[in-house]
Amino acid sequence: ARSGRAGGAVPILRDMEPLERADRIFRVVPGVVRWGMAERRIGGARGDAYAVQAGGRQVLVDPLPLTEPALRRLVARAPIEAIVLTIQSHQRSAWRYRRRFHVPVWAPRGSEGLDETPDHFYGEGTPLPGRLRAVALPGPAWSGHGLLWRSPEGTVAFVGDLLSTDGGLAFVPDGYMDAPREARESVRKLAKRKIAVLCSGHGPPLRGDVPRALARLLARDARRA
Repeated sequence: ARSGRAGGAVPILRDMEPLERADRIFRVVPGVVRWGMAERRIGGARGDAYAVQAGGRQVLVDPLPLTEPALRRLVARAPIEAIVLTIQSHQRSAWRYRRRFHVPVWAPRGSEGLDETPDHFYGEGTPLPGRLRAVALPGPAWSGHGLLWRSPEGTVAFVGDLLSTDGGLAFVPDGYMDAPREARESVRKLAKRKIAVLCSGHGPPLRGDVPRALARLLARDARRA
């Protein structure tokens, strides 16, 4: 993203790790948990991170920092296998947790402004740890991707900065996107999938008829244009 900021908050000049620490972990669906908090670096907007468990191990998605007790509870679920970023602006705690747990970091191919070098770059169709499937979702950044994961309750989609659910489903303001038009096409692409749970990097998971909610968002957005 141009500024690395989400939801219209204050600009971030670089992806410094938040000072805040989340102290609670919430279950999303079997095999998926999330945690988050308000971040001063983005003007008090909410940030959210996730972990996916598969094959007796777990993968962190866009990880935010946790307190030590919360981190111990997370690790007690299963050993951490890898860290996957959906977008360059969600480096967050990835590098510190890479060193702590001696695990690789995966980042989208074409990511810019990374604080450190990932162990792997990925694109749509690249096999990822944790049985995650990558789908290209340009918009906030040209390199932005979503991650799909099959749960007992249906497909879970991790969409990073493409959409915010903090206060309702919404696009990130156009001024903070690299490619606003492509962001709409990315959401149309998602709306054609049978998604049961949509997990944004900013706000609580969206459940229910996700494709219909995405279609309504696109319709509202078209009326404003």
